[in-house]
Amino acid sequence: MASSREAARRRARNQVWTAAGAYGFAPGFLAFFRDGTPDAYLNAIVGFVHRFYDAKKIMAWLDGLHESVFSDTLTDVAWLGMESAVFPNALEVAPALAGMQREHAKRFLVDLKDVDISMQERMVNASVVQTLKAARCREVLGQDAGLRNPWDHGLYEALKLPPVRTTEELTAELDDVLHRYFRMRMLVGHRRAWHIALPEAMLAALRRVLPVQLVQDDAPTRQGGRGTDEGVMGASGTAAFLGRKHAGDWRRGLALFGAPYFSETRRAEIEADVCVGSHAGAHVYFARAEGAGNETNLAWAEEHAVVLRQAQRELAARLKNVVDVTRQPLAVAAKRGRLHASRAWRVAALQDARVFQSVEEELYASFDVTLLLDASASRESQQARIAAEARLVAESLQAATIPVQCWSFASVRGVTVLTSLKSFEERTTRRIAAYIARGWNRDGLALRALSYLLERGGRSFVAASKRHVVLMLTDAHPGDDLGLARADGLLERSYMGRAAVDDAAESARALRKSGVQIIGLVESVFPGEETDGAAQTIFGTQFVRVRAVEELAKKAGTVLERELAAR
Repeated sequence: MASSREAARRRARNQVWTAAGAYGFAPGFLAFFRDGTPDAYLNAIVGFVHRFYDAKKIMAWLDGLHESVFSDTLTDVAWLGMESAVFPNALEVAPALAGMQREHAKRFLVDLKDVDISMQERMVNASVVQTLKAARCREVLGQDAGLRNPWDHGLYEALKLPPVRTTEELTAELDDVLHRYFRMRMLVGHRRAWHIALPEAMLAALRRVLPVQLVQDDAPTRQGGRGTDEGVMGASGTAAFLGRKHAGDWRRGLALFGAPYFSETRRAEIEADVCVGSHAGAHVYFARAEGAGNETNLAWAEEHAVVLRQAQRELAARLKNVVDVTRQPLAVAAKRGRLHASRAWRVAALQDARVFQSVEEELYASFDVTLLLDASASRESQQARIAAEARLVAESLQAATIPVQCWSFASVRGVTVLTSLKSFEERTTRRIAAYIARGWNRDGLALRALSYLLERGGRSFVAASKRHVVLMLTDAHPGDDLGLARADGLLERSYMGRAAVDDAAESARALRKSGVQIIGLVESVFPGEETDGAAQTIFGTQFVRVRAVEELAKKAGTVLERELAAR
């Protein structure tokens, strides 16, 4: 086995040396496919970079990235830029490089589809490097790049560097891209380290698979960098907590989410009921968001006002049709109509002339809707859009006289926080614009706690037999830094991947068993196959994928029509 690996490395080095036109030096990078065979195309790119640029200066520049805890990601991104810069000149020297590039693209996409890697690895790679590599391979093969996330698309285009002539120009171009898209800055102190304010799409995955936590300044922290105790994102050095016990008061920082929704006595009662079994050791907290809304969310909604208004009108019209079909006649006591014999005694005894029965239309629909928004950090890149979509759905439901409330949920330091963004009684939807994505998402616990929120409030217009429908806007990828508990109180496995999806599915089944209809509106930056598989496990057939605001009205209307007509 060792001899075969060394043979593969020798082949890779020869590929680099051939492209470089020089032999005997030790290549700083070698490329291999997942099965261990050398990637001739990428090794040739490494060689051509050595040929056309000052290799020592390139390596020194790349070494500077190693100060970061995300050096591998930044290095891969930099090589994508160098590939673009060197390819035109390399093609003049080696016309066969175009064919090698196509073969590399085919092999990469096949490996991407077929290989069985962990969900955590897919989530990290899908955010930046794997997404960009796959996009480039698709374009090489004449396909659409397939980039729907604006941040991904912007970085991808920025990495199409021109064939610059000098090493200094190349590193300057790369510096510009990394500073624009990763907002890096070198801080000089008792220890040199790259401090990075990461973009939302990357944090969406990294917060799921790294030991991070939310602190007062919203800066996530990570314990341990590559040989440094300051490998952090942001300036805080607060330790990340990984066990079932968190240091200090677990309520610390929860004021960020809003004022308490329940009394402490009531909250504790709910926690004692839901934080059991696999969720033993966790906490639940209920907050009420205040204020006029997040400025970013409001600005995005204003920018897309035309599209949102059109979608809202379309959805409202469809929902009114649903209500008209499902609304039942309501028998009420009246002074005229059909005589109700059992009430005749009331005339003499109570001087109540309402001894007749009249049939009136219900003023409100025979069901209500709860919007449940996943507010984990994986939603940051879509935060403003999700807030706008939730308002769109809520306003459409109200226009159709369907009672609606809205809650979001996220987990911080082992605490699952459910935040009220709109009550059944409120007519305005403006508080929904206060939706903020941060932390983790322990979907199973959030769904357990949701049952206590369906009957909340003095809704005099709601009949006791009213049916509940939950529309859950989610990416169908639950994850939490607090693991699943065993009966003995120890951690059995992390709350990630399949285990987390199965836990969420169990809670969803419990809600359905109690008569609550739960429907998933799924939009995700993660790979489609994994997302669809997770959504099917959690929601069964009761979910739809949503990729644009324009789709929301059609798909939400269709799924509500289908589910309500089946009752």
